[in-house]
Amino acid sequence: MKDKTKIKELTDGYFLDHGGIIYPYIAKPDWNQVFRLEAELDEKIDVQNIVSSLTQLRRKFPSFFVTIEKRKYFVVLKKTVSLPDIVPEGGLCLPFDLAEKSKPLFRITYSQNRLGMELFHSVADGTGAMIFFANLIAQYYINEGRKIDTSSDIFNHGFKFEKSDTENSFLKAFDPKAKNSSRSEKPAYQYGSGKPEGELSLTTFKTDVNVLKDYAKGINATVTELLVAVYTKALCMCAINEDKTDKNIKIEVPMNLRKRYDSTTLRNFSLYFITSAPPDCADASLEDIVEILKPQFVLGSNTKKLTQDIHTNVSQSEMPVFKALPNFVKKGLLKVGSAMYGERLFTSPLSNIGVITLPEDIKKHILSFGFVIGRTLKNTVYSGVLTYENELYWCLSSATKSDSLEKNIQKILGETGAQVQITKR
Repeated sequence: MKDKTKIKELTDGYFLDHGGIIYPYIAKPDWNQVFRLEAELDEKIDVQNIVSSLTQLRRKFPSFFVTIEKRKYFVVLKKTVSLPDIVPEGGLCLPFDLAEKSKPLFRITYSQNRLGMELFHSVADGTGAMIFFANLIAQYYINEGRKIDTSSDIFNHGFKFEKSDTENSFLKAFDPKAKNSSRSEKPAYQYGSGKPEGELSLTTFKTDVNVLKDYAKGINATVTELLVAVYTKALCMCAINEDKTDKNIKIEVPMNLRKRYDSTTLRNFSLYFITSAPPDCADASLEDIVEILKPQFVLGSNTKKLTQDIHTNVSQSEMPVFKALPNFVKKGLLKVGSAMYGERLFTSPLSNIGVITLPEDIKKHILSFGFVIGRTLKNTVYSGVLTYENELYWCLSSATKSDSLEKNIQKILGETGAQVQITKR
């Protein structure tokens, strides 16, 4: 196979990877796809230390210090030497000004002891962003003179830049002999008003992950499968209550591809599959719902299917006829594609970035983590999940006034035996 990774290089930036290529084209003046990582530290945030820490990390993590640049035939991520905005915490996951020519496409927020990082999705996915965020926190405490062990795997980045850290791993995983995957899918139920409105609100469910593990084991499920089953049942209850029973409840489940395809990139390298269940699952047990969903998880995570999905993403955007189109034509085509194959096909994403593992001498400074997904064009609720120090954090962000979903999730989680702490912002 021809080594396309050598073709895809710019001296002043990066071509968009095949996980983030669509976002600049479908962006609007008042919306673009943003997500957020946050951590509560053991002290009030020192803004000047954040400035110093970012300055020290800038050379090690160049793929985060980028802006959007529109060229005749491509939109690219152009390197910048500027630091991001560092601002008091306000509205969650606010859009970026993509016309800004110097500021990077992430911002740092602070509120008392809570540190946040919000990022335009074309730059990285949740896994890559968490590695950068953890390195930022570590550098923050190193600058205070604290002894931090940086031999952990999460710190094994920032020294191979322009190589594996910043590669477009979709090209490395591309198999020219694979077939394109099917993208046929019917529209899904949309919760609440059916379209995002108002400011983003956040409800965080915190619970002991070991309780969920034990319950999941008892019904032959993983923790993620259990959470998707809980989410599906809660949304089914909403659909029945809203008398919207003509469409299935569908959850978009992203998959981190790094271990599957031997990648350490900090950029986007995830694909998703969609689970589906009818609204009458509102009355089903979690075990019965898992039985419906589990075959869909098996199919969605099948390596052959993932390779076909990668082939579809890469081959279509690498077609000479597509690459030769001016940007304004690409924008029109990608908007149509997004309308056909985008958020209307699923009810909500549930993205679990897994267990955050850090060395002991930095863990003692971090009280909690959070992962917040910003609003999409069509959906009204979004779920980000992670686990830290045996506590699972389920961050449910909402762009609708209805709160019945939060109540349903709390009730169903309680039925697993989990003690749930809830915070709202």
